[in-house]
Amino acid sequence: MEKKYSYGRGSFKTIEAGNELSWMIGNGIGGYANSTVAGGSAIMHHGYLIAALNPPVNRFLILTKTQEEVDINGRRYDLSSQQYINTSKNGHEYLEKFIFDSIPEYHYRVEDVKIKKVYQWIMDIIQ
Repeated sequence: MEKKYSYGRGSFKTIEAGNELSWMIGNGIGGYANSTVAGGSAIMHHGYLIAALNPPVNRFLILTKTQEEVDINGRRYDLSSQQYINTSKNGHEYLEKFIFDSIPEYHYRVEDVKIKKVYQWIMDIIQ
Protein backbone atom coordinates (compact mmCIF):
# COMPACT_ATOMS: atom_id res chain seq x y z
CA MET A 1 0.00 0.00 0.00
CA GLU A 2 1.31 3.42 -0.93
CA LYS A 3 1.70 6.12 1.65
CA LYS A 4 -0.46 9.22 1.36
CA TYR A 5 1.44 12.50 1.37
CA SER A 6 -0.25 15.80 2.10
CA TYR A 7 1.34 19.24 2.17
CA GLY A 8 -0.33 22.45 3.22
CA ARG A 9 0.43 26.04 2.36
CA GLY A 10 3.23 26.17 4.92
CA SER A 11 5.21 23.60 2.93
CA PHE A 12 5.55 25.83 -0.13
CA LYS A 13 5.54 29.47 1.01
CA THR A 14 8.18 30.14 -1.63
CA ILE A 15 8.65 28.59 -5.04
CA GLU A 16 12.06 27.35 -3.89
CA ALA A 17 10.43 25.42 -1.02
CA GLY A 18 7.80 23.97 -3.37
CA ASN A 19 10.50 22.88 -5.80
CA GLU A 20 12.23 20.85 -3.06
CA LEU A 21 9.37 18.32 -3.04
CA SER A 22 8.61 16.13 -6.07
CA TRP A 23 6.12 13.45 -7.09
CA MET A 24 6.31 10.69 -9.69
CA ILE A 25 3.84 8.23 -11.24
CA GLY A 26 4.77 5.44 -13.66
CA ASN A 27 2.69 4.12 -16.52
CA GLY A 28 3.77 0.48 -16.17
CA ILE A 29 5.61 0.36 -19.50
CA GLY A 30 8.73 2.43 -18.76
CA GLY A 31 7.29 5.92 -18.98
CA TYR A 32 6.42 8.30 -16.19
CA ALA A 33 5.20 11.74 -15.16
CA ASN A 34 6.76 13.85 -12.44
CA SER A 35 6.90 17.42 -11.24
CA THR A 36 7.30 19.46 -8.09
CA VAL A 37 4.71 20.15 -5.42
CA ALA A 38 4.79 23.80 -6.55
CA GLY A 39 3.91 22.60 -10.06
CA GLY A 40 7.06 23.65 -11.86
CA SER A 41 9.91 21.86 -13.56
CA ALA A 42 12.98 22.07 -11.35
CA ILE A 43 15.21 19.53 -13.12
CA MET A 44 15.49 18.34 -16.71
CA HIS A 45 13.76 15.02 -15.91
CA HIS A 46 10.52 16.70 -14.81
CA GLY A 47 7.58 16.42 -17.20
CA TYR A 48 4.01 15.23 -17.53
CA LEU A 49 4.77 12.67 -20.24
CA ILE A 50 8.13 10.95 -20.46
CA ALA A 51 7.73 8.03 -22.87
CA ALA A 52 10.02 5.00 -23.15
CA LEU A 53 10.24 4.11 -26.85
CA ASN A 54 12.15 0.90 -26.07
CA PRO A 55 11.11 0.12 -22.47
CA PRO A 56 12.67 0.67 -20.08
CA VAL A 57 15.18 2.80 -22.03
CA ASN A 58 15.17 5.41 -24.82
CA ARG A 59 13.06 7.84 -22.83
CA PHE A 60 11.85 11.04 -24.45
CA LEU A 61 10.24 14.08 -22.86
CA ILE A 62 7.00 14.54 -24.83
CA LEU A 63 5.06 17.02 -22.64
CA THR A 64 6.94 19.18 -20.18
CA LYS A 65 4.04 20.87 -18.42
CA THR A 66 0.84 22.83 -18.85
CA GLN A 67 0.18 26.43 -17.91
CA GLU A 68 -3.22 27.19 -16.49
CA GLU A 69 -4.97 30.51 -16.17
CA VAL A 70 -8.34 31.17 -14.64
CA ASP A 71 -10.59 34.15 -15.37
CA ILE A 72 -12.83 35.25 -12.49
CA ASN A 73 -15.02 38.30 -12.98
CA GLY A 74 -12.74 39.65 -15.69
CA ARG A 75 -9.54 39.19 -13.67
CA ARG A 76 -6.95 36.68 -14.85
CA TYR A 77 -5.02 34.53 -12.42
CA ASP A 78 -2.02 32.51 -13.52
CA LEU A 79 -1.88 29.18 -11.66
CA SER A 80 1.43 28.20 -13.25
CA SER A 81 4.56 28.00 -11.16
CA GLN A 82 8.02 28.10 -12.66
CA GLN A 83 11.32 29.50 -11.51
CA TYR A 84 13.43 31.19 -14.18
CA ILE A 85 16.84 32.87 -13.93
CA ASN A 86 15.58 36.43 -13.32
CA THR A 87 11.89 35.93 -12.60
CA SER A 88 9.26 33.38 -11.67
CA LYS A 89 5.60 32.49 -12.20
CA ASN A 90 4.01 32.31 -8.78
CA GLY A 91 0.88 30.19 -9.13
CA HIS A 92 1.90 28.34 -5.97
CA GLU A 93 0.59 31.38 -4.08
CA TYR A 94 -2.94 30.14 -4.88
CA LEU A 95 -2.11 26.54 -3.93
CA GLU A 96 -3.84 25.61 -0.67
CA LYS A 97 -2.68 22.01 -0.48
CA PHE A 98 -1.06 19.22 -2.42
CA ILE A 99 -2.01 15.58 -1.88
CA PHE A 100 -0.33 12.50 -3.31
CA ASP A 101 -2.24 9.27 -2.78
CA SER A 102 -1.10 7.27 -5.85
CA ILE A 103 -1.99 10.31 -8.02
CA PRO A 104 -1.03 13.98 -7.55
CA GLU A 105 -3.77 16.45 -6.62
CA TYR A 106 -3.34 20.21 -6.57
CA HIS A 107 -5.96 22.19 -4.63
CA TYR A 108 -6.08 25.90 -5.46
CA ARG A 109 -8.18 28.75 -4.11
CA VAL A 110 -8.58 31.94 -6.13
CA GLU A 111 -10.87 34.50 -4.52
CA ASP A 112 -13.77 32.29 -3.36
CA VAL A 113 -13.32 29.68 -6.11
CA LYS A 114 -11.77 26.28 -5.34
CA ILE A 115 -10.01 24.39 -8.13
CA LYS A 116 -8.79 20.80 -8.03
CA LYS A 117 -6.21 19.68 -10.62
CA VAL A 118 -5.39 15.96 -10.93
CA TYR A 119 -2.87 14.07 -13.09
CA GLN A 120 -3.72 10.46 -13.80
CA TRP A 121 -2.85 7.87 -16.43
CA ILE A 122 -5.74 6.35 -18.35
CA MET A 123 -4.42 2.80 -18.32
CA ASP A 124 -6.77 1.32 -20.95
CA ILE A 125 -5.27 3.65 -23.56
CA ILE A 126 -1.63 2.91 -22.66
CA GLN A 127 -0.99 -0.61 -24.00
